[in-house]
Amino acid sequence: MEGDIDVRDIMEEDQTVIVYAEPDQFHQVQEAFKQAGVEEFTVAEITMLPQNEVTLDDESKEQFEKLIDVLEELEDVQQVYHNVDLGE
Repeated sequence: MEGDIDVRDIMEEDQTVIVYAEPDQFHQVQEAFKQAGVEEFTVAEITMLPQNEVTLDDESKEQFEKLIDVLEELEDVQQVYHNVDLGE
């Protein structure tokens, strides 16, 4: 990135560019792309990404998946983040 932006990672997949940056850099990254002529974004969001993942045994994994299902059904819950490797 040519701008003075703290970008963690830039990847290209199937003619799509994925940029990972700190949450406080979100607006600056978007503005840098707009100044470079990019006006359309497939996804532009702030999300939580795990730095490391945890693997659970089958019984614990089943309980964890039930917990996630219950949390996602709650009306006030918009997004559930976790660091469990679900093998998907």
